[in-house]
Amino acid sequence: MISPASCVVSTLTGYTLCTRDVERSAASTFSPSLETPGDARRFVRDTLSAWDHGDAAPSAQLLVSELVTNAVVHGGRAPVIVRLEEEPLRLRIEVSDGNARDLPQLRVPHDSGARGLHIVDAVASAWGCAPIGDRKTVWCELPLLPAERPSPW
Repeated sequence: MISPASCVVSTLTGYTLCTRDVERSAASTFSPSLETPGDARRFVRDTLSAWDHGDAAPSAQLLVSELVTNAVVHGGRAPVIVRLEEEPLRLRIEVSDGNARDLPQLRVPHDSGARGLHIVDAVASAWGCAPIGDRKTVWCELPLLPAERPSPW
């Protein structure tokens, strides 16, 4: 939870900018295409492996796959940005696309779709959306087990 003391309102933009206790972060930008969800899954797998959180990779890959697929389908032709943030005991996944007008909503699933956010809602501990300018970022969080750190002895 972000405390009010860690938030500041920018006089330039009027946006509220908050800082979080982020241990590590990684981001990658993808051109929207049919290959983008697979490329994003590999980015997540490789990053979490490097961070010693390989146990979280299957759930994180499922979440990023759903969010990136939505970004490719609904986000226009703007690049899709995937960002991972390792916070104490939590992984935050952010997917940004170029369509701030079409905000995600849980809808009744039907034959042609509307299941992705139900999967996100079921797997993630929290999720939401933040439109900023002409882009939006859909985020979700997963709990993390403490990473195994090598002993200094």
